[in-house]
Amino acid sequence: MRVILLDGLAFAQPKYKRPLNFVLSALRMLNAETDGIAMHDPLMQMGQLYFNLPTPDGYPDRSDAWQGSLMPRWQFAFALIRNELNDTTHNLNSLLDVASTGSLHTDVDSLASLLLGTPLDRLTRDGMIDTVHSAGATEEETLQIIAASLIASPAFQWR
Repeated sequence: MRVILLDGLAFAQPKYKRPLNFVLSALRMLNAETDGIAMHDPLMQMGQLYFNLPTPDGYPDRSDAWQGSLMPRWQFAFALIRNELNDTTHNLNSLLDVASTGSLHTDVDSLASLLLGTPLDRLTRDGMIDTVHSAGATEEETLQIIAASLIASPAFQWR
């Protein structure tokens, strides 16, 4: 057991979440409500439609099988954050109400802690905020764009 748990850890390679795991984890983290039907199209675009694999061994559990679905993952993250998926809603502001001080920097830290388990380092956080602001986004749009970027980030997609 020691070899498996301790010595084998150095050889463990992270893997992309399968699309279904990615979608479900994003919905859970945002406390989103959905009828489930709205997830049909995003999952189809990512290549993992329900019960659609013709072989009985299930969908692959290797990263290389899912690397081609990164753009649909980005699109899903942005549609989810903007509440653009049919019959799927979340309230980003209510998630932040507990920790929000009204400061965009604090809200981004709270989002990163919620979605990634830890806040971003100060330089990364400030760079993201400055980049989105320089493109002309409002504070609410900035928070949405950063939240979607965190969901679509490698840190959220690796398991």
